[in-house]
Amino acid sequence: MHNNLGTVWRDLRRVAEAAEAFRGALSLKPDFVKAHNNLGHALFDLGELDEAIAAFCRALELATCINLAGLSERANRVDITRKAIDRGLAIPAHDASLHLLAAKCEWCEGDFEAAVGRLEKVTGADERIAIEIAFELGQLHERLDAPERAMTAFTKGNRLASELPAHRAIDKNEFLGLIHAIDTASTPEWIEGWTSAPPAEDPPIFLLGFPRSGTTLTEQILAAHLALATIDEKPTLDAMLAEVPGYPAGMAGLGEAQVAALRGVYANAVAPFAAPGARIVDKMPLNIIHAAAMHRFFPGAKLV
Repeated sequence: MHNNLGTVWRDLRRVAEAAEAFRGALSLKPDFVKAHNNLGHALFDLGELDEAIAAFCRALELATCINLAGLSERANRVDITRKAIDRGLAIPAHDASLHLLAAKCEWCEGDFEAAVGRLEKVTGADERIAIEIAFELGQLHERLDAPERAMTAFTKGNRLASELPAHRAIDKNEFLGLIHAIDTASTPEWIEGWTSAPPAEDPPIFLLGFPRSGTTLTEQILAAHLALATIDEKPTLDAMLAEVPGYPAGMAGLGEAQVAALRGVYANAVAPFAAPGARIVDKMPLNIIHAAAMHRFFPGAKLV
């Protein structure tokens, strides 16, 4: 019952309550592997990576190798990643995901040729893993100064990605149009004409950049600070901006009450991922396009 309750809480994005429910299940049945696994996911959502790794370690004996390897690789814990990969690859039904993670470890260790050799031998990968492998190979070939092979791999990755049903429904022009609208609106005169906004107490810190530029490592360093709660690539800001009438141009004429209400939408979006009273570090690299909105709704917020 506790495990099912935790699953419901997590689906409702009430992650802290989900974690407590999974702990309740484990207090009754300490060897409940699924509850250990679910607790690991909940702790990951909360940004408690060391505790999440510990939960996945306890479930390692029953096929959570992929979860543990993926999480520890993201947390730059190569030692644990290697342990999970070696254990998983010892199972007869080798998983393409583990080979991908093993190649990432080899990348970190500077053994690019070994990573390429491993990935080029992978067969039977599902669509999404095949896409990741293609892009990983492209980056590896770039490191090995093989631009033609890199382009071939990137082209394959783009082709496979375009064939996914979910991706076929994406209109790239929508995102480009949003960037154009923000760029067009963001003039000094427009910003000077904004109505006043109430002061923001302890505004969030926004961690921005480009994918694969080191934002995850920076986020993990900041996560070690006891006064900070880091949020790793969750659509928290999107939840608020979706409520702004006529975004981005509509930001200019918002009254103080509207700004306060929209901050409340953001607060509700971050609540499942942060302990009360912690200073928020909201990491979403491509939110860099919304820098004006961050300044509008959270004057004084730091953009890192």
